[in-house]
Amino acid sequence: MISLVLTEFVPEALAIGEELPRGGKSELAAGTAAGVLVMLPLAFV
Repeated sequence: MISLVLTEFVPEALAIGEELPRGGKSELAAGTAAGVLVMLPLAFV
């Protein structure tokens, strides 16, 4: 699953975010951090 995200979704997100300030990298990092924070508690349920 992680390899799918790294090979498919991250490059697509960077391509879409090119028009944003700083290339959308800060938004991608914030979204990734939020996703990790949401998924960690679910991993233990």
